[in-house]
Amino acid sequence: MATKRSKKQRGTARQPSKKTQSQPSANWRSRLKHRVLAPHRWLESLKARRPHRSFRRTCRRDYARQLALPGYVAFTAQTIRLLKDHRRVFISLILTFSILTILLGGLSAQNTYDVLGDAFSETDTAVDGATRIGTLALSLATASPSSEVQQVYVGFMVVMVWLATVWLLREFMAGRLPKFRDALYSAGAPLIASVVLVLVMLVQLIPAGIVALAYTALSQVGLIDGGLGAMLFFCISALVLALTLFWLTTTFFALVIVTLPGMYPWRAMRSAADIVIGRRLRILYRLLWLLASILLLWALVLLPTVALDQWLRSMIDWWGSVPFVSIITVVMGTITTVWASAYVYHLYRKVVAQDAA
Repeated sequence: MATKRSKKQRGTARQPSKKTQSQPSANWRSRLKHRVLAPHRWLESLKARRPHRSFRRTCRRDYARQLALPGYVAFTAQTIRLLKDHRRVFISLILTFSILTILLGGLSAQNTYDVLGDAFSETDTAVDGATRIGTLALSLATASPSSEVQQVYVGFMVVMVWLATVWLLREFMAGRLPKFRDALYSAGAPLIASVVLVLVMLVQLIPAGIVALAYTALSQVGLIDGGLGAMLFFCISALVLALTLFWLTTTFFALVIVTLPGMYPWRAMRSAADIVIGRRLRILYRLLWLLASILLLWALVLLPTVALDQWLRSMIDWWGSVPFVSIITVVMGTITTVWASAYVYHLYRKVVAQDAA
């Protein structure tokens, strides 16, 4: 049978200990110290991860990083083979998103094509056939949706194609065999994070846009027709272009990293910067090769397509009402997005594999 405690013992039991009394104060001080020292810890972590220092010469032993990749043509062939091995899934992806883009108003380029074609028809004696076909193909490749709503729809489709392609390639390279339906339902998880990085990419393109506007304005008043003004302007333009490409190299890899489960946009940007540092120029060369392959692909497809369309318009009266060229342009846009996504993801996996080794 338990004995009753005395009043002194009961009072002592109810009194909190000194350790319990000082614990909230200690927690508050530790939180304050953590907040105050957070910028210092971030700076020290940045210095440990990045060898470069402002206004100091960086030794090669500090920034040289290995990047042994296959040649440009061999690497491109490997990426094509990767897509070809799973062509059924990627063909389903291309057809599905092309149809969705068309239904959401992706055929607005047809209006620009028709207007320009009619203008050439009125003055066909002054313009030869090759120039006419090239100009029409260029207008199709550079045309954008007519309204802001259509631009949002098309941008959303591009982001979804990117996410679906990266998700499928990650599953295939992990040894699994997913279906296109799985990518359609599962690839959209990092949509918000990817949109944030796309907005970051648009911000990074602002300097290039300012240079383009300045070129238009200065050319109209004749300040860059030649001489010192033209030389200074093109030097500044080269510096701005180099800075834009410097930023975009990191953002492309961040768009791949952000698709990992539980990844946040700024953390993806930091991880991408850590991956490309010391080998940014070699990665940039690969991205420029990707751009060259896309331009070649569009030229090989659009030029014969425009020539065929112009010939059919001259032979068949009702063919002018068929948006044949615009449909081909939408499909080419989807194929280009799939190809760029596969190329960048394959490049990312090659770089990460070397770091892991």
